Amino acid sequence: LGKRGPYDASQGSVARLWRLRPGVHPTEQFGVDKFLAGDLKGNEWTPVLTYVDGRLSEERLAEALNVHKYVGLVGLYAAARFQSAGAGTASLKLTAAPALGAWIDGQAIKLDDLAKTKLTAGNHTLIVKLDPKKLPATLRVESTDVTFLAD
Repeated sequence: LGKRGPYDASQGSVARLWRLRPGVHPTEQFGVDKFLAGDLKGNEWTPVLTYVDGRLSEERLAEALNVHKYVGLVGLYAAARFQSAGAGTASLKLTAAPALGAWIDGQAIKLDDLAKTKLTAGNHTLIVKLDPKKLPATLRVESTDVTFLAD
């Protein structure tokens, strides 16, 4: 206890709150803009807490896929909010392969082991689209350049 490490909950370098939303055909047929510009606190998004080390398990991801059986499920969107203290380049390490896409504040980012992006100071939203038929074993994002929010 009290030592730095993967279970140090006082550090804001890992997302511990995700908001999940199933991507269904009636909504997605008009593009991803509804998912990228929507209010994360609306009824469509379900808040889900991670383990202390920031891992969101496949089982927790699958719970968000509970939709009517006659609705075509084409994706699972996961959103995490973070804050950048100043303008500059930030590196985000995302463990969620295979992901179908990722966006920060509605702008597409390249998914590598370490995604680097330019940010302004203030709050930002990371949204990741996952394949509902190939969910990752865990979803986790970390960065030493930003502080993840739990709001």
